[in-house]
Amino acid sequence: MGHRISGVLLRGAFDRAAARRFELEVIPLPQDLTLLPVDIYLLEFWGVVTGNTKRRDDGIRELLFPSDDVLFDIVEALRPGALFAVIATDYFGGIGTQAAAVYRGRDEVMAPTIGGINAALRHLGIRHTKGIDAFESVELDRHRHCDALDDCDWDARYRERGLERP
Repeated sequence: MGHRISGVLLRGAFDRAAARRFELEVIPLPQDLTLLPVDIYLLEFWGVVTGNTKRRDDGIRELLFPSDDVLFDIVEALRPGALFAVIATDYFGGIGTQAAAVYRGRDEVMAPTIGGINAALRHLGIRHTKGIDAFESVELDRHRHCDALDDCDWDARYRERGLERP
């Protein structure tokens, strides 16, 4: 079975109305952590909607890692100055890769790193349970894919807003 997720990990309270405005799925996890699925297509869409289409070079070439500048605008709306992680995984049959980065607001705390999800979780203060790593302790292993992103008709979303897809 495959594992392909990407998104923002945010610990603690955040503005749920802002999450709804950006049409983000909210997935509660243990240890007061929330996964907000975000991928490059969602960021491209909100970049066009908001006019912020600036892209960042995250240095990650092994998988599609969400790093467009509008991501920081979205997180700022959720909780100004928040400490958050951006993660991405792409595995099938035990073969694949993962990456993570950590930011406080727009400032980089941990550079985008292949295999860095457990390190990113430590930056967020996540504790692992004896015998399992932080990834499993917050049950990220149970979320195999991001349904809301996978099922999205991006062309229709652009048309609904009278926008042209880049």
